[in-house]
Amino acid sequence: MDQKSNTSNRYSESDRLHYAPYYDLFVDSPFFRPRFKIEFNHRERNTFSPELTLRSYSKFSQRFLRVRVRNTGRKTAHKCEAELTVVIPNGADENELMRHPSDEPKLLVWGRYPQAEELKTSMDIPAKAGRLLHVVFSDSDFALQPNVKSPIRYASVSTLERVRPFEREAHIAENLVIPDSFTNGRFIVEVAITSEEGAYTKAKFQIDVDSDWKKLKMERITQTVRLTHSISWIYNRLIHRQVSKPEPNH
Repeated sequence: MDQKSNTSNRYSESDRLHYAPYYDLFVDSPFFRPRFKIEFNHRERNTFSPELTLRSYSKFSQRFLRVRVRNTGRKTAHKCEAELTVVIPNGADENELMRHPSDEPKLLVWGRYPQAEELKTSMDIPAKAGRLLHVVFSDSDFALQPNVKSPIRYASVSTLERVRPFEREAHIAENLVIPDSFTNGRFIVEVAITSEEGAYTKAKFQIDVDSDWKKLKMERITQTVRLTHSISWIYNRLIHRQVSKPEPNH
C-alpha cells in the first residue's frame, strides 16, 4: 500500500513538474474556456414565464420572463453578470422616448422568485450547467399606480432593486421608476452575458407589453423573426399609403 501511494505521489509530482510550463496554456486554451448559450422557450411556461399570485395588504399577481444561460464549455464560468440595454429607435421623438426605459445598461438578477435569498447579480455557472436569469416582469398593481409625469408603466426591467420583495406599498413605488420601466407597446432589448474568464454572448429580444399583466410576452429575435417583421412593416406601409391616397377628381 505504501509502495502504491509513493508511486502515485511520485508520478503526480513528476507530472506537475514536467508539465508546469504548459499548464496555464493548457487550462486557458479556447477548448477549455467557458462558453455561453442563451436559451428561451415560451412553451415552457413554468421555467421561462412563470406567474405568481401573492398576498400582502392585498392580493396581487406577477409574471416573470426569464432566460436560461447555459455554460457549454469545459470549465466553470465565474462571476457571470448580465446587462440589459434597451434599443431605442433612431429618430425617436420626446413622446417615444418617454415610453421607453433609459438606454443605459441595467444589471439583471439571477435566481428564482420569491425565494429572495437566491437572487444575485453575479453567478458562477459550472461546466455543462445552466442558470436562470430574470429579464422583465409585470405586476397586476402597476396599472393602478399611474405616474403623472409619464404614461402609465406596465412592466419593469428585472434588476435586483425591482424584483426583490419589499413591503407592498413601497414595492410598487420602487418598481415604477421611469428609467427601468415600460409603457404598453413593443420594445427591443439586448441581453449581454460576461464572465471573469472573458466568456461573452448576447441576444436580442422583442418585448410586448400590454395593460393586462398576463399578456407580457417575449420573443428572441432571429433572422427569421427579423424577416417576418420587415415584411409586416412593408405591408403595413403599403396599406397605409393606399388608404391615404386621395381619390381622383371626377
